[in-house]
Amino acid sequence: MGRRAIARANADLLDTPATRKEFLQAYENGTAAQWLSDRHIAPVEIEHRLGRYGLNPCGEILGENFHCNLSEVHLNQIDPKNIQDQEDAFSAAALSVTGLLNHQFAEPRYRQSREFDPIVGVSFTGLFDFFVNAFGSEWLRWWEQGRPDTIAGLSFKQQEQKYLSHWKKWCIASCGIIAIATISSALIVAPRFNLQVLNLC
Repeated sequence: MGRRAIARANADLLDTPATRKEFLQAYENGTAAQWLSDRHIAPVEIEHRLGRYGLNPCGEILGENFHCNLSEVHLNQIDPKNIQDQEDAFSAAALSVTGLLNHQFAEPRYRQSREFDPIVGVSFTGLFDFFVNAFGSEWLRWWEQGRPDTIAGLSFKQQEQKYLSHWKKWCIASCGIIAIATISSALIVAPRFNLQVLNLC
């Protein structure tokens, strides 16, 4: 988990695979602080970047000194065939959570954390019910069997991925921000970061 946490915590600086590899090598060698300092990062921010092992309250996002920084879509309330309702729900959720990027926190440590690591996200609940409604009892039986890679199973996985990709795209399009990670059921969005899909599960 340490390498993944550190990579996510510094995704805005790791804009190429080569830079990411160089940084992780520095981290493993114990010289990550110097690597960051060479890129004109202030000492207080270096300490914050290398200490992002905390989580937001529900545990979806790695970081430090977070309040809840997510909005949530209730998928079990949405018709899987109604694409417009899905787009509207994810767009509204993305727009509503971006307000946290400008919130004036009373507590200095939260203000500083948001300044160094301005990350917010769109989460969802009710995915299982949504997929049962979308694909029916055949999907449910396949799921009970452990989601095997049968012909039908691969088709289900492809359709699931299509939904997830659409939801992520709508969050990005709504706010002009870049999605950087998919963690369990949270679609994470943040300003100033380059596009990086990190497997943090």
